[in-house]
Amino acid sequence: MALTDAACRAAKGQEKLYKLSDAGGLQLWVHPTGSRTWRLAYRFEGKQKNLTLGTYPDMKLVEARDLRDEAKRRLRKGEDPAIVKEDVSSAPVRTFQEMYNEWFEKKKNRWSEGQSIRIASRMKRNVMADLGPLDITKIDADTILKVLRKIEDRDAVDMAKRVRQSVANVFQYCQGLGVIAVDPTVNMSKVMKTPPKKKRRSFVRPSGVPALMVAIRDYDGEPVTRLALEFTLRNMVRTKETRFAAWSEFEDLDGKTPLWRIPAERMKVGLEHLVPLSSQSVSLLREAKKFSLGTDYVFPTESREGVMSYNTMLYALYRMGYHSTATVHGFRTTASTILNENGHFNSDWIERQLSHVEENQVRAAYNAAEYINQRREMLQWWSDYLDEKLKAAGE
Repeated sequence: MALTDAACRAAKGQEKLYKLSDAGGLQLWVHPTGSRTWRLAYRFEGKQKNLTLGTYPDMKLVEARDLRDEAKRRLRKGEDPAIVKEDVSSAPVRTFQEMYNEWFEKKKNRWSEGQSIRIASRMKRNVMADLGPLDITKIDADTILKVLRKIEDRDAVDMAKRVRQSVANVFQYCQGLGVIAVDPTVNMSKVMKTPPKKKRRSFVRPSGVPALMVAIRDYDGEPVTRLALEFTLRNMVRTKETRFAAWSEFEDLDGKTPLWRIPAERMKVGLEHLVPLSSQSVSLLREAKKFSLGTDYVFPTESREGVMSYNTMLYALYRMGYHSTATVHGFRTTASTILNENGHFNSDWIERQLSHVEENQVRAAYNAAEYINQRREMLQWWSDYLDEKLKAAGE
């Protein structure tokens, strides 16, 4: 039975490696780690062989099938598809730098300007001096690994991971074009250092929510700061997303489906994010309107000449007594913990509301409105829950 894109997306890592088969010997190998690799099973000169084609989802099903068909054509000619044919003519060498530039130009329209700058900068600083001048068909796994080890030796383990991903994307691009037959970066992540576990930001435990709601309600500082804190808590967003919220981003505030449309350039993942607003969030916006006259920002400075500073909400939390025990970013963890423990809400809804997107997710397939109705119900429940805890704390 032929594979489908849906089956490929749904394939998750299990205790042991397993294979999903397509026609013509094409297989998707699903590793226990969750990584998915395209392999082609074939026979050549009486021997059973396997050819690695690339990784999913960087290489889509249709692309893997194209490579399978090309391999079959070479087999019919009596050629081993795993061996790159040497052109005896004076064909120009295609360097890693040239192929990287080509890949970058093809892909950059999917990235935000900031992401494009970051990728170009890290590749220039960490890769090009070693790999840039080399013939890309001659670069093997050992050569790439030496470059990555140099980064790891600086204790920049996260940087090494990001560089590996970009280098792998270049090789997979070349493989798709037929410039190389084998991607030397396949399974390289298995031999790299594991990044240290990130320290979790301090957050309010579920039992502490009533006290937090009382503290926000009774905050005696700037009213705009209090409104911004509560708005951030109720909508599970990041500090930056609240600070730069503009009135032009809000829709249907007087209707049945009020919505906050956060533009891609302000999101961490560089993708537009939709926040369905609870009735309580709409009320907070109406109150904030009193303090933002004459400015496009919802939560401006006292002078109304810009947005509140990065630490305004955090310092307000400190004034409330939460120094070293909670952060504004930790509001997201508090909400996620309670919603997951409730059991009524699908974890995918929660992750999408948090705007958590897998790093290798294909951006063209991203749907900002995914689970919008379910998330609207979830955020209304969350706001009602916060109100109930505040009411209970006052009784």
